[in-house]
Amino acid sequence: MANMNRPLNLAFESVLEIKPTLPFHFDATFFKPAHFPSQDMKWESGRRWQTMVWLGQKLGLILTNAGTAKSPKVKVQVFSKGKLTSAFLASLKKEIIWRFNLDLDLSGFYREAGKDPLLKPVIKRFYGLRPMSRNYVL
Repeated sequence: MANMNRPLNLAFESVLEIKPTLPFHFDATFFKPAHFPSQDMKWESGRRWQTMVWLGQKLGLILTNAGTAKSPKVKVQVFSKGKLTSAFLASLKKEIIWRFNLDLDLSGFYREAGKDPLLKPVIKRFYGLRPMSRNYVL
């Protein structure tokens, strides 16, 4: 049985840049405290540390809010045991976009829900929040 408490040496770093569709709320998208939290994730405002196994590779991810409200950007630092191919990184980027709905068009939702007086304060506070993929597991 493998020792799950033993740290891995993930000496190689690659960086991905993702530009989510507008509007975008980094903290509300990447931190869902009631969404079955686990010990393989750490959170602080503007940054999420996460472990992941993708295509058999054990990874460490740091997702950082690297943009502005008008020009959102997510920087993803990918740590691995060895150098990752561009095809691997492209598939990982596609997966992260899918899992966090970073290309979701929210305009229809805001057009309809924004009319509801009960929802207006919530929408204002979490404007740009993305629901996680229903199959979310990193």
